[in-house]
Amino acid sequence: MKKNLPKNSFSSVISRVPPPLSSKPIRFLIVGTTTVALDLFAYYLLIKSQFFNVEISKAISFIIGSIYSYQLNRAWTFAAGKGNLFQAIRFFLVYASSLFLNVSTNSLFLSRITFNNTPHVILSFLLATVTSATFNYILLKNLVFKRKSHS
Repeated sequence: MKKNLPKNSFSSVISRVPPPLSSKPIRFLIVGTTTVALDLFAYYLLIKSQFFNVEISKAISFIIGSIYSYQLNRAWTFAAGKGNLFQAIRFFLVYASSLFLNVSTNSLFLSRITFNNTPHVILSFLLATVTSATFNYILLKNLVFKRKSHS
């Protein structure tokens, strides 16, 4: 049974998304791409502001992107309802693990993939990103935003 949602609510708008965008992996990809864009934009603005050093700026931009990602993945990608503290904690534990996986994988690929005896930074970055995004999707779908069966 469908809930009667207010006409202008976020959930109401999301429920009218066209079928090609109704696939969870596609929605996850869209949220992930916009999260990276937001992270980069916030990082750029924070560096340009000169209020914070590079490391603090990156930490703040990562947190901003993570909050955005949590909200959109919860509400749109996985349609997981209102959410709660335990769900948010599981999400941020997955993201912290993913950050470690991303950095480690990137480092591994940098040490193994070279072009003219130079580490291939872009390819290593992309491979690390695909690895951590796959990890995120599987854990978010099956651990963080898993729907309880009513059997």
